[in-house]
Amino acid sequence: MKTYSRIAVLVKAKQWHQHGDHPEVKEIPRGHEEAVTLAAQLGAHLNEWGFIETLEGGHLVKPGAWIIQGVAGEFYPCQDGIFQQLYEEVPE
Repeated sequence: MKTYSRIAVLVKAKQWHQHGDHPEVKEIPRGHEEAVTLAAQLGAHLNEWGFIETLEGGHLVKPGAWIIQGVAGEFYPCQDGIFQQLYEEVPE
């Protein structure tokens, strides 16, 4: 296995806390199996969570996650802890 470095790419991102924070994050579709399983496991209040379509399919969005716009204009969620390790704000 070889070692690789991530290519420096500027992305736009916004932290999501609740519905209305980002236009790409929607309500979780009714009957979404992953959401039903998560609710059963965590007793989660899924009305506080969101849902986003990505190039790889739909993903649940936990409050506090970052919504990143990728290099191809796509959007995807990233958990706060991972975001903090990989990204730093660039002054305008």
